[in-house]
Amino acid sequence: MSKHGLNWWHGIILISLIVIFPMIGTYWYSLLNPARAYTVQKHAFKSNHDALLTACRDMLINRDKFRNDWQGNPNLAEGDKVLDAIKGITPDVPKPIRELKPKYIILRENKVEIHLSGPYTQYIQGFKEGIPGDGSKMLTNGLWYVRN
Repeated sequence: MSKHGLNWWHGIILISLIVIFPMIGTYWYSLLNPARAYTVQKHAFKSNHDALLTACRDMLINRDKFRNDWQGNPNLAEGDKVLDAIKGITPDVPKPIRELKPKYIILRENKVEIHLSGPYTQYIQGFKEGIPGDGSKMLTNGLWYVRN
């Protein structure tokens, strides 16, 4: 062994692990997350937009039968409901929405927001009949993709 003892080498290895592993993890996270976001976006763009809009409007009509996972959240307007994927997206949510594997769904007064996974905020908005809506990209009349 060299002039340094075994504890010295253990210390060097431990410090290297503490410094280098987070750097490697950050690199992989920054490299892979945009690819994941692109996959989620592509899946949303290739979905059946008419069926998705119909599903959103069905949820708005039947909003009373859905639970609210964020009860009392000060960021929600009165009457808004949130279905959080952590508590489970139940089978009563229409299939076109479930297929997108949302993080959570917000039922607002005039629209449904389907929040998707990714390194940045991206969601689909389905508006009530007669409301044209807005967003980053129109998928069909009344259905918009939003990316912040």
